[in-house]
Amino acid sequence: MGPKALLIVGVFVAGAAGCSNTGSTGGTPGTKDSFTLKGPNLTTTLKQTERQVVKLSLDRGSDFKHTVKLDAVAPKGLKVDFGSKTIAPSDAADVSMTVEAEKDAALGEHKIHVTATPDTGAPSAIDVTVKVEEKK
Repeated sequence: MGPKALLIVGVFVAGAAGCSNTGSTGGTPGTKDSFTLKGPNLTTTLKQTERQVVKLSLDRGSDFKHTVKLDAVAPKGLKVDFGSKTIAPSDAADVSMTVEAEKDAALGEHKIHVTATPDTGAPSAIDVTVKVEEKK
């Protein structure tokens, strides 16, 4: 590969790292009364007994004025806490999800399924990938 080809590959890789994990369209899809749940595209790594904060966000359409409830389904050995599971229309779009790996959490990659359900309309969901490593 020549220097130009390497530069193009480098730009592509750097751009891909910033992409986000975007869920299906919730609310009323195809209208401004819709939203999508977004999370990190990269894997969050933590050791057994550690906690990490994962940033999620609601990308709301201009007419989306609904309360959204968050729910997470995590594998055994992982605990998830949102602080508040309810996001009001006036709340910020960014949400913190704390993930804790218990001392006996299985090592390796796991998926946490997060669903954002509005008080009316369709939900939006994403899978957040977490890698658990051994605490030494």
